Amino acid sequence: MERWLLPFDSSSFYKIGGVRLFGNNYFEMQWITANEIRQWPEHLKKHSEENVPVLLRKLIYASIEKEKILELDITGGDSIAYSGYDGYANLLKGNSFLPAGKIVFEIGTNKAITKKADDDYAARIKTPGAVNPSETTFIF
Repeated sequence: MERWLLPFDSSSFYKIGGVRLFGNNYFEMQWITANEIRQWPEHLKKHSEENVPVLLRKLIYASIEKEKILELDITGGDSIAYSGYDGYANLLKGNSFLPAGKIVFEIGTNKAITKKADDDYAARIKTPGAVNPSETTFIF
């Protein structure tokens, strides 16, 4: 079973790894499973929508050498309501999860994941904005 040790904001009162988190502005490190991450949107939909991008940003910072990150902008919290890509990165060197170069992210927590990914991809191909699709990796 794959497990990660991650900080979670305990003000959510979410039960992770069998431990109920409590208190304001109190962080506690908990081992969590991939299954617990998958179930997160079912238990706390809005919380997961606002914090999955934050989790992704922290995982990228933890897995790529800082000097290899030219740009990394993945918004979370209230900023998820803004239009546009959910995140952007430009990496000098990638790893087994992320390629080097320019990357745009679309992040979702809904159950219809394939439909959401297909719809986001089709919309971004049609209107890519300031991104050049031939030079950019799209990650959902």
